[in-house]
Amino acid sequence: IKTFCYTCEGLSSFATSVYSYYLYFYMRDEFGFNTKENLALAAFNGLIYTIAAWQGGKFAQRRGYFTALKVGFVLMMIAWAAGSQWHSAFGVVLMTGVLNVGMCFLWPTMEAIVSEGGDAVTLPRAVGIYNVALLGGQYMSTIAGGLLLGWLLHRMPIDILGVEIRHAWQMVFVLMGLPGLLVAATVALTVPEPP
Repeated sequence: IKTFCYTCEGLSSFATSVYSYYLYFYMRDEFGFNTKENLALAAFNGLIYTIAAWQGGKFAQRRGYFTALKVGFVLMMIAWAAGSQWHSAFGVVLMTGVLNVGMCFLWPTMEAIVSEGGDAVTLPRAVGIYNVALLGGQYMSTIAGGLLLGWLLHRMPIDILGVEIRHAWQMVFVLMGLPGLLVAATVALTVPEPP
């Protein structure tokens, strides 16, 4: 299960980092957010993260790790799916909040799972690997997100199954959310809640 958590951490870190790195440029270019408004958005995201991480960890303790993981993945998928289609500043800010809440059901829970049962030797290694997955996902998102946006900018609009994708940022939502959707489906279908 620890390998699963490391993989999920890397994927979710990758996807949320791509989104958050480009969110502020998008808000500036699409909705005219100035530096102060983007700073307020960052503070809002930080407030949500602070409260949600605390509550997500408490939820996992009360309801179980796997229930918390399922809730987190579902919230993140809703945010990516709805956010890719909701073209308004309010919608983007709202879905960013939902994304942060979902992320905070995952990250504290996965860190608790990899830490559980650790001793003085295995615990630092488990947490170290977890942090490498977290930061590795962020690092890869910086490279892949920029390349993806650059590539997509020259191919818009795209029609996928009758849904018109008009903006590169919408496609980033879709492509970054797919790995998480596959992981979420795998968790929901194959990983039972332990007794």
